[in-house]
Amino acid sequence: MEQRIFDGAHLRAELHGAGRKGLFVSFDHWRGASRAGFVPMAPVQTALDMGYANLVIATAADDWFLNADLAATLQAVAAVAQDYPVVRAIGFSMGGYGALLFSRALNLRSATLFAPQAAIRPGQIPQETRWPGTATSAMVADALRLYLRPGLRGTVLMDPFAHPAERAQARAVQALAPGLALVALPFSGHPPTAVLMRGQAYPQLLAAAVAGKATPALIRSLQRRHRWSCETYLRRLDAALQQRDCLPLSRTGT
Repeated sequence: MEQRIFDGAHLRAELHGAGRKGLFVSFDHWRGASRAGFVPMAPVQTALDMGYANLVIATAADDWFLNADLAATLQAVAAVAQDYPVVRAIGFSMGGYGALLFSRALNLRSATLFAPQAAIRPGQIPQETRWPGTATSAMVADALRLYLRPGLRGTVLMDPFAHPAERAQARAVQALAPGLALVALPFSGHPPTAVLMRGQAYPQLLAAAVAGKATPALIRSLQRRHRWSCETYLRRLDAALQQRDCLPLSRTGT
């Protein structure tokens, strides 16, 4: 069952499987040149299979959910979230920012965030060059401080080698929400999914996120288990070794 609880020109929120034991929230992510308004977003089937409702929050632009529909959407999702004893979320990059932005309205208990961005206003982080021309409105500076839920817990997954600003972004998130543990996943990209999307790693992680059990120990274990079969991971590791004048893995027989 699908119910559109908010339908604006800029933001949409759809509820799947209403009336279940908990609520799992997923967010749209940055799409770049492929963005042409709203993009269809499938529900998180794992959450539905585990007995949770799934709230999907989408945006029509790569605007970090900061638009004229924000206040009304926050009000709409807050009315839905109050019916559930527990609310958890997942977000990727801009979607991670969305999870933080909506955390107070959702009364979010925990979140699993892949490379969430916190400092998106130009100049906040000198190394940050990936989001030119976005999020320049006055509301950006204090948006997270206004809408972040105190006591939010969970994990922030990031690849410290993905971009010069990645480590600083993760630390900026943790400064706002100290209950979020940082988990470094080197050579996994932005967002850091190159290894975790392989085999059964992501289904296991997603199920843990829904249940509130996506601990740093579990995430690191999945990364270690699957990294040696990931060509992207090995290629990036080789490149890093060569920059340090070390013998690449491809020449060691590893």
